[in-house]
Amino acid sequence: MALKYVRHEEIGFVLWPRTDALWHSHVGRLLQQKRDGKIVSAGFVEFGQDGKPVCFGMSESLNITSKDGDSEALAQQLGLLTANDQAKGREHSERPA
Repeated sequence: MALKYVRHEEIGFVLWPRTDALWHSHVGRLLQQKRDGKIVSAGFVEFGQDGKPVCFGMSESLNITSKDGDSEALAQQLGLLTANDQAKGREHSERPA
């Protein structure tokens, strides 16, 4: 089952069940009322067989897409990354382009 998400630059990720009753823009507006900062990405998330999140898609109501790195950042926020996963991420980010 896919969930919806909004990623706020200060708060991080907020997830909720995929429903037409609660739009990305509703949650985005609420987050911005509570804390300064902007919405940096939004979309949908599913959890793979390994239990790790996969972020994808876009929010039409906010007109913003999911971003590269959202899946890993969400896994980190949820405490799902192992030390080995984090080392691989650092190794990858340190490689010259």
